[in-house]
Amino acid sequence: MHWHQNFHQVHNADISSSSVFSSFWGAFSGALFAFLFGIATYVIAKRRERFIQHKNAIIKLERMLNRHLDELAILEKIIGDTSAILKLGKLTSNRLFGFKMPEGLDLELYSLDLVNRLFSYQSHINRLDFDVLSLNHSLTLFENILIGGGTLNAQNLDFANRMLGGLSKEMPLLENEIKDFLAITRLYLIKTKENESFVRSVFRKNWNFEFTSTEILKEKMELNKEIEQTSQKK
Repeated sequence: MHWHQNFHQVHNADISSSSVFSSFWGAFSGALFAFLFGIATYVIAKRRERFIQHKNAIIKLERMLNRHLDELAILEKIIGDTSAILKLGKLTSNRLFGFKMPEGLDLELYSLDLVNRLFSYQSHINRLDFDVLSLNHSLTLFENILIGGGTLNAQNLDFANRMLGGLSKEMPLLENEIKDFLAITRLYLIKTKENESFVRSVFRKNWNFEFTSTEILKEKMELNKEIEQTSQKK
């Protein structure tokens, strides 16, 4: 009789322990699943957010390059007008300007290829801006000399004209570089939009694209056509 009671007590204790363990394991599994699900949701949301930032950065890059093309035409005219006035032995209040680059654009892009192209382009723009600032400083200095009652000799104006000549030769090269970069940027935007579905944008890891010389040339021809049509409307 005592043995039977002890058996039931041990058996009931085993069942109770098993029930507690099952409850604990169920609660632990549920918490672990919720934790992992939360992490996965966070990662997916961040990757989608990163893609949208990347796409918007490409759009921002395209707009910047379009603006630089427009500003280049204005700058080229100012250079020509200023040079013509200096050749007459006169000074002008004309001043050149540099090109503005959005800050942190490289950090918003998700393509290493585009970032490298942007750095190369920015290096060229920085050199141009330095030359522009130097020339503007010289013209202002010459102007202050005249205001102060001094005189300028022909060498001063020749120096400024040589700087203008160097900038003038740089304009076609810069225009070609901008158009090349803009054509590639437009192709990148097309490819990126083709991959903007939720699944592709979240799980695609490499946002570099390769384009053939034919594709780039075709896009550049389309760009030139658009520029020509816009010029005719003005």
